[in-house]
Amino acid sequence: MVKSPNILAVGGAHIDRRGQVSGPYVPAASNPGTMREDVGGGVFNALRSVVKRGVSASLLSMRGGDAAAETVSTAIASAGIVDLSAVFLDRTTPSYTALIDRDGELIVGFADMALYDLAFPKQIRRAKVREAIASADALLCDANLPSAALERLVAQ
Repeated sequence: MVKSPNILAVGGAHIDRRGQVSGPYVPAASNPGTMREDVGGGVFNALRSVVKRGVSASLLSMRGGDAAAETVSTAIASAGIVDLSAVFLDRTTPSYTALIDRDGELIVGFADMALYDLAFPKQIRRAKVREAIASADALLCDANLPSAALERLVAQ
């Protein structure tokens, strides 16, 4: 029997919001449209896809102590991913909000990712993370992690 590969992913798992204008976009005005919200993040989306193909996976991300954190946690568990994420009760969970025009072109994006910048470099040093890196067959990470976090991952 062939052993399933084990991937450790390090990076974003957060709330994604997409608001789309239903008519012509008018700057500085109230524009009718729709808003969708779900759990996303580059590394989470990629990991969710490989787990569906039989890969064993774990995820290191960061969450706050808010309601969005529970939504993200539930999505990770539902995807069959082992959650190694750190939770900061005094912070908000990262999110990305994109406002797009009726043709799907980005008007503006808001990346509220301060917790990632603050916490990833330190969390990479945790013994639990070093153990997960050592036992993984492959490492998948967001390229937009803080440079200090990327440097620590490469060193390990």
